[in-house]
Amino acid sequence: MSNFLVNLGRRLGEERFGPFDGAIAFIALYCLLQAIALPLVSYWAGTGVNIDEAEQLIYLPHFWMGYGSSQPPLYSWLSAAFCQIFGTTILSLKIIKYLVFLLGTVCVAVSVRRLGYSRAAAAAAMLGLFTVPEILWEMQRALTHSVAAFAFSAMMVLALVLLFEKRTIARYAFFGLAAGLALLAKYNDVLLLIALIAAALSIPAYRSAILDRRIVVSMFLTALVVLPTALWSLEHRSALLGHASKFEISGFGAHILSARLRGLWDLVWGTVSFAILPFGLVVMAFIAEKLVMNAWRHRAGAGAQFVGCTILFGLAITAVLIIASGTAEVRNRWLLPLLFLVPAYGAMRAEEFDLKGKRIQYFLAGIGGAFAIAAIPLIWYVQAAGGNGFSSSVRLDYPAFYKLLTADGPVSTIVGDEQWVGNFRLVERDLAILDPETPYFGTLMRPPAVVVWLDGGPPPAGLLNRVEKAGYAVEGSVHELSVPEHLSKKGSREAGFARLRKIRDVPPADADIPDAEPAHDGD
Repeated sequence: MSNFLVNLGRRLGEERFGPFDGAIAFIALYCLLQAIALPLVSYWAGTGVNIDEAEQLIYLPHFWMGYGSSQPPLYSWLSAAFCQIFGTTILSLKIIKYLVFLLGTVCVAVSVRRLGYSRAAAAAAMLGLFTVPEILWEMQRALTHSVAAFAFSAMMVLALVLLFEKRTIARYAFFGLAAGLALLAKYNDVLLLIALIAAALSIPAYRSAILDRRIVVSMFLTALVVLPTALWSLEHRSALLGHASKFEISGFGAHILSARLRGLWDLVWGTVSFAILPFGLVVMAFIAEKLVMNAWRHRAGAGAQFVGCTILFGLAITAVLIIASGTAEVRNRWLLPLLFLVPAYGAMRAEEFDLKGKRIQYFLAGIGGAFAIAAIPLIWYVQAAGGNGFSSSVRLDYPAFYKLLTADGPVSTIVGDEQWVGNFRLVERDLAILDPETPYFGTLMRPPAVVVWLDGGPPPAGLLNRVEKAGYAVEGSVHELSVPEHLSKKGSREAGFARLRKIRDVPPADADIPDAEPAHDGD
């Protein structure tokens, strides 16, 4: 193993910076740097944010029990609360994102410590998260809800670990609250909750924490936290199930077997692609220290058993659901709540092998820190450049775009063909901004209104259908615009817009139901 990485990991794992462990101080400084630098990069490159953060801009004025895009509400609540206090800016969006990210990483480290492992193990578990591509790259490049899913999954793990340490009413209440928040962060966190309970029941040392009658307090608080959103989802099934087609559920038709086999294969491939780098690095470290066979034969401690069983039970439960439902597609990022503990498992197993195990922990901490630093310029580049298609909307000059839309009169509502349209809130925070998946679509429409889409040409049929269903129609001619675009060879991007007029009153129950599923499926 590289002595440089081992030495770096030793410093991060053993040294302290004031009251904080080195690894926690490192990640706190990392999050601070990114939260400040990414807005500066964005202001330099253009004026917008990526699709996922633009979706949050659409929902900022609204504290609903649920939102569109089949997404849970917790991250949107946090973003809305933070921006209402500190202002609607790119800086606010990045600060709340990295605060949530920091919460998750710290919860992982504290969980490892409370399970009885060393600071080096906690540092390896924490910094080892940067060897997970979905955490190192995808979360910081684009995703929002997945950041909350990771953070509150980690909080739920910590809450249960605290129960193993000491069973009190307050800790049972905390576990119930953490479980409820995890479910509101990402609905598939229910798989982790079931896996955690099953894993705890399988470990004699921890079984009594689940069998204690005070677990009813946890159950009650979880239900209390989740109930309002559950009731909202039942009332707004179109918003909840708007992206159900991405699961490609086959039911019981002619392709019942092939669909389930495809879903199971996606699960296997998703697990491999998610975990191959962190798990591969753990295996390489054990091989380098000639401990692979010893680790295979040596019985893991209770803490490592708990983490390992949680991962295995979670994957097994997912496989059963695939078979039962006929789900034909599983994306690797959906497995985040089950697999983010892979680095922690490797770090905890290394603890069992004295000095050589320490070297493994230092290596994992060091390489995680190195990955984090190496990825910074790439993350800055993507923040500036966006990507192709709708993702390149980060480079549009939205103040200039807004002036073009309002050149012939004021605008109160902007309806866009995708979530990128949320960027107009960075220009004018009091606008009503809607995309085809926004709940209460017809209720939120207020004249004067315009409909806008990227890349010119005629307005998308699905977008016009959504507007017409709300009782509006295009007024006058369609306008073609050339919007300034930073960091592009052409220097501009084509867009189209048209003013809308109200043609009839539509009952809100009819106006608020989306017709079709847009291309973007969120995270």
